[in-house]
Amino acid sequence: MKDALPKSTYLKDYLPSNFLIDKTELTVELGEEVTKVVSRLSLRRNPKGDSTDTKLVLDGGSGLD
Repeated sequence: MKDALPKSTYLKDYLPSNFLIDKTELTVELGEEVTKVVSRLSLRRNPKGDSTDTKLVLDGGSGLD
């Protein structure tokens, strides 16, 4: 089975993000066996975004499972 041909994505097809990130703080602790990364984001709704009732969903994990 052949892979489908790649589909072009054009700038005109993009939509503004519903949230803007004003500030990002990263703390990285490098260890011999474990590396810990903590992030703190300052977010706000984008007035040019798609909707004011869109929920912000973060999909991440600790990696410690």
